[in-house]
Amino acid sequence: MKFILARGGLEISATGASSEAANLESSFTIHPWESGTSAVRRLLEKVPDVLLFQGHSGSLVGTLASDTTDYSYGTDHVISQGQYQSSSQEYNQVQVFCSADVAEAFTWVEVDQVFDRLLQIHDLNLDTLSKTQDSANATLRGQFLSSLHGEITVPTNCVQELYPVIKITDSATGFAAAKRRVMWM
Repeated sequence: MKFILARGGLEISATGASSEAANLESSFTIHPWESGTSAVRRLLEKVPDVLLFQGHSGSLVGTLASDTTDYSYGTDHVISQGQYQSSSQEYNQVQVFCSADVAEAFTWVEVDQVFDRLLQIHDLNLDTLSKTQDSANATLRGQFLSSLHGEITVPTNCVQELYPVIKITDSATGFAAAKRRVMWM
């Protein structure tokens, strides 16, 4: 990713990156006539991170379930309007095959509700069971995050940035201390 972004005059830092992103060493081909944007998106599909730019410098930001919240809305900072939706994950079971092993990850609550929805990934660049399991977990984490949707309207918060984890309490809808990540619409 550093190579691709440097071709466009951009820098990248991995200081906030997940362990999957920091340790990923897979073979990667940039296809003829493929845009840098497309290549970066394909790389980001392999990790549970997002790419945040401030000026010409980008940084990888890990999106872990254990991330702590940076701010709360709905208690001291009033919510004017809110819409929240969660849907079933497209895939709730992930199997990742590497050259010597296979690793699996499940969202058991989803499997109980809508039966299993299997995604199989064959990645011969992964060479250890640990990396293969990390890939399965990262893919499943991405599935979970993509199943959550919503937006809130609040009075201006001039220090709010993209990607930090916030806590939302909205008594009108029954939301209580729900963790969400600030994303671009």
